[in-house]
Amino acid sequence: MTAKLLILDDDPDILLMLKTVFHGEEMEVMLESESDAALKLILTERPNVAIFDISMPGKSAFRFCRRRKKLTPGCQLS
Repeated sequence: MTAKLLILDDDPDILLMLKTVFHGEEMEVMLESESDAALKLILTERPNVAIFDISMPGKSAFRFCRRRKKLTPGCQLS
């Protein structure tokens, strides 16, 4: 089974760099630049790991994580 990694960042250069870093690691890398779209991916794709930008325009990563926790209880944040 291939692991799924979701990366959320508003900077396209950071997204590209992280995609390059994780390419070839036998995981599906999903990139997203908007938090609402990332939440939809979390609900539909159920990534094993997610990396979030701490300061996104309009929503902080902490606010995003609180919202995600309400939508997917039992999914651990660390």
